[in-house]
Order: sequence, then C-alpha cells, then structure tokens
Amino acid sequence: WDGDAFVGTDEWKLRLQSEGEYIKGPDVFETLENQLLVQRLVSDFFDIKAGVRFDTPDGPDRTYAVIGIQGLAPQWFEVDADLFISEKGDVSARLDVDYELLIT
Repeated sequence: WDGDAFVGTDEWKLRLQSEGEYIKGPDVFETLENQLLVQRLVSDFFDIKAGVRFDTPDGPDRTYAVIGIQGLAPQWFEVDADLFISEKGDVSARLDVDYELLIT
C-alpha cells in the first residue's frame, strides 16, 4: 500500500504518509514506513515540510528526522525531495519527480 492523508488548510497541514508491504504467512511486514509531517506553504507552488519518519524493516526499528520540499515545478513537473537524518546521524535523501505525458 501507499497512503497519504492530511488535515489543515492550504497554508498549514498535518500530513501522515504511510507505505509498506505485507507478506502472507506470519504477522510480518516486509517493509513499513510512516511519516508524520508538518507542511507549510512557502510560495504559490511549493511547500516545505518537516517531521519524523518511522521504519520497521526486518531488523530493528529506525527513526529519522525529515525535512523536505514538495510542489509543482515549471513545465508541470511534480517534485518531492526529502532529506533524512537517522538517530545514529546517518544522512540519506529521496527525490521523486513525476510528469504526466498527455497523449491525444
């Protein structure tokens, strides 16, 4: 699954993002990622966001601080960029860029 829910206005939002995979058999998640974020409008097309991310992989659970930006770039590219800092100080990033190709 891949879910996204929020409450708030266009200027301020509290957002919950969740994605994961479940394997049939024992009560075990293959992967599970939950993010609880506060999102703020900073321009007509972009929001900044900050919060926490909780992962439940096969090994021990992991917690990260999250900061990112999300919005609509010129030429209708949807951009979602996140920077993660783990509780151990490890830094990672994720960039997701989407474009809808219209065929007529």
